[in-house]
Amino acid sequence: MLVKFLGFELVADNCFTVNDFMSDIDGQLFSLDKKKRLLKVDSTSNEKYHLGLIVTVKSQKTFCQLKSESPGQFTVQVNEVDANANLMEFNFFIINKKTGLGLYQHYHQSCSLTTGMEILKQQYAAALLKKRKAREEDLLSQGQSENSSHRSATKEFNGRLTFSMLVRPDKLEEVLADLDRIKNLELNFTTLHPLETEFSMLSNIVEKHRKRFSFNKELNVHTIIEGIKSVVNNVDNDGGRIEGVDVNGIDRVVRLQNNPDIYGEFDYDNIAAAINNIDINKFAKATVIELLIKQCEEHDHFFDADLSE
Repeated sequence: MLVKFLGFELVADNCFTVNDFMSDIDGQLFSLDKKKRLLKVDSTSNEKYHLGLIVTVKSQKTFCQLKSESPGQFTVQVNEVDANANLMEFNFFIINKKTGLGLYQHYHQSCSLTTGMEILKQQYAAALLKKRKAREEDLLSQGQSENSSHRSATKEFNGRLTFSMLVRPDKLEEVLADLDRIKNLELNFTTLHPLETEFSMLSNIVEKHRKRFSFNKELNVHTIIEGIKSVVNNVDNDGGRIEGVDVNGIDRVVRLQNNPDIYGEFDYDNIAAAINNIDINKFAKATVIELLIKQCEEHDHFFDADLSE
């Protein structure tokens, strides 16, 4: 089984930035989609990156092994997990503090990149609500009315965290095929080409412009995919994004980029051995974190570049 490093981007509103949020997270155990998760973040150990870990705690108390007593003879052996232990999955990640670009470590059947980012979005919303309530109480103490305090606090802390999966154009079809609906395609261009007459006066001063295409929600996803593939592969563009909705009704954003869609593959057994007996509170020293940072540094031309504009 392979462990893969996947690229992503996080963007948040200025009222509560990604850096504010990551620095605010306190390790906690919570439930998402009926599974218990532990989210740990370290924003101080590394000057350049936020370091994170998601642990999924599994409730099963037995696991099966296939044991070979002799050639061609196999038996199923059921083992019990120790009374004070639980089976678990681990997913490490890092986020560049300047750009919001990051890498996420994933292996088959562990917490997916999409689910991992949903965990962060859920925690962001909860932290923002906490900030809003604190601000509301502060305004109340200053003599403002309840309605006025609520409106002001809501206006001041009214933001959201958005997530983009980083995908190479040649991998686009298999990613978009998982969407239930495609809403928009946005492409960036470094020059005004083809140059419309109305914009000729801007040709020497515009560095980049953007074209946006919106799709009828009744259109078949696979029909749209073919059109998007053709445009992305045949038009000289400088990246872009695709907005859609998955089968669970959750908004998804796919960011087009020309770097690898997988930033490294490693053998699971080697990775698991490297975190044996690690203290969860000291996860920042894990070998996986070192590997994630190494991959980001090897692609610093990309991970240090701000894609949010």
